[in-house]
Amino acid sequence: NFVGSLTLSLIMYISEHVGFFSEEVRIFWIIGLLGSFTTMSTFSYESFQLLEQNEHILFGLNIVTTLILTLAAIYIGKLIVLNFLVEVK
Repeated sequence: NFVGSLTLSLIMYISEHVGFFSEEVRIFWIIGLLGSFTTMSTFSYESFQLLEQNEHILFGLNIVTTLILTLAAIYIGKLIVLNFLVEVK
């Protein structure tokens, strides 16, 4: 999920600020490839398995850690694009 979120962030911010990707290419990457790569189904299934096994602490840690890391990945991707790929005006 972290890698998928970071990749999604890079593509979105490059598309928005650099204009490197056309709308069609952006949609292909975001929906077509990354959509299947970062599915919530595996995350949900694994979290539910922990809950069923009464691993409540691991369940909570899994959810919180995943949420924090994926949000951090989005932010890191934004920083990479804005600091290294966007021309300073």
